[in-house]
Amino acid sequence: MESEVPTTEVKSSKLISLEQSILTKSMKQDSRAFCSVYSHILGEEFRPYHGWPDSLKECIHGGLKFFFTDLKCLELTQKICPLKIFNIYNIYLFAIKHENKDILKFLDSSFPSKVNFLLIPLHYQMETNIGFYFNSLMRLGPRIIKHVIFFYFKLNLPQLKRLMASYKHVKCLGLQNCKLSIPTVPDFSKALKNCQIQDLNLSETGGPFKSDWKNNLKEFKNLVQGLASSPDLRLNLTTVRIESCRIKNEEAQEIFAENQLDKIKIIT
Repeated sequence: MESEVPTTEVKSSKLISLEQSILTKSMKQDSRAFCSVYSHILGEEFRPYHGWPDSLKECIHGGLKFFFTDLKCLELTQKICPLKIFNIYNIYLFAIKHENKDILKFLDSSFPSKVNFLLIPLHYQMETNIGFYFNSLMRLGPRIIKHVIFFYFKLNLPQLKRLMASYKHVKCLGLQNCKLSIPTVPDFSKALKNCQIQDLNLSETGGPFKSDWKNNLKEFKNLVQGLASSPDLRLNLTTVRIESCRIKNEEAQEIFAENQLDKIKIIT
């Protein structure tokens, strides 16, 4: 009986190795197919890599930009599904303006498995129904490694909690030029357990045409108090950026100090 144990382990190891080999082959086939479709539709060459970049040059050329106001780009999202893109260093999703099933399908089936930096600017007028894409964007969270920035999002309190929970493992989280509704103090104690966020960028989100924290200071205070409810966030957060939010640095520091967050660097 004792000799059966290592035999079983060997078989299991071989099976895992075979599965990994098949997966790698499938990834490369999808990647080559994507490059072919990309070149055919957009008329330019895209060269992805199958590993992870270790130089600035690879970071730049590893990026992928989707301008959803461009008909060719929309055609590309139609053609590549259900091909999957792998290990893109940076990906930018511009102007998701209206409910579009092709964009939704792209997010659900073709989005890369690993991305270092994700930038998502919705249409600047915030006409987009974020609810149509919200669940898909939240499912992308674990695939983003270091940095994510959301522009022009309009979020209620439950959506804000879900978004921060989905991306709590990144180093830098940006909610820039967004409109947040925070009528009560959010409880992040469970939602942000094991939170790794070090840099929280809220630039312009408190501006007059967004959350308007100058005239709604209570909502800013609610947010800060909510952030303080997470022990792990308190431990890791080092910088909060509130440029163009019309809150003076001294005032912001006082609010943070009241919530035992006085060691955080505030940039105004």
